[in-house]
Amino acid sequence: MKKLSVIFFYVILNVTYINAQVWKQYTTVNGLVNNSVKCLTQDNSGNLWIGTVGGVSKFSGTIFTNYTTVQGLPSNYVRTINCDVSGVV
Repeated sequence: MKKLSVIFFYVILNVTYINAQVWKQYTTVNGLVNNSVKCLTQDNSGNLWIGTVGGVSKFSGTIFTNYTTVQGLPSNYVRTINCDVSGVV
């Protein structure tokens, strides 16, 4: 019975390890324009567009590019971001 328990524990541990996902948290320290995120969308190129109370951040997977009223947004408070079928944000 003890051997069966050890085998069961080993199987559960391995299944849990296989299904585990790694999450990374990004903040203004990493380049996000503001930490208060209101919306997200992904374009056809795989870029993640993040609307915040301080503007929009485009995340390529490695680099943030930030857009605010200085770059032409009508407001820094962004509640929604949409991507059309052709991938235009």
